[in-house]
Amino acid sequence: MLPRDKRLTKKRDFLKMGLVGRPIYGVYTTLRIRSLQKPETKVAFLTSTKMFKLAVDRNRVKRRLREILRDIWNELPSSMHLLFIAKPEALHGDFLKIKEDIRHMLTKVSDALQKPARPSPRARKNAVKKR
Repeated sequence: MLPRDKRLTKKRDFLKMGLVGRPIYGVYTTLRIRSLQKPETKVAFLTSTKMFKLAVDRNRVKRRLREILRDIWNELPSSMHLLFIAKPEALHGDFLKIKEDIRHMLTKVSDALQKPARPSPRARKNAVKKR
């Protein structure tokens, strides 16, 4: 498990990721990124019960993603919040291919930050409810 100071844990951080985070799409995961002013990098993983019915599968995917991030932690951009949303392909995908896919997505971070923020569908739906 990643140390607590390297994990996204607060609900407001997840909500901000949905509203102002920028998506980067990969084969095995979708990465949402948000730039920060503070010099810290925090990471979170989402495994939906809609995609992974069994808790065993959700936990296996999260363990695999955590291990990959542990290996490439020094390659992560600084001053960012990173949210990895697992796709069903991540469960049976080859470990090294998932790792390469994540590395490829990390090379696209600077391009994604140049584009305007795209709220996720759920964030848009919640924003409409609050009005």
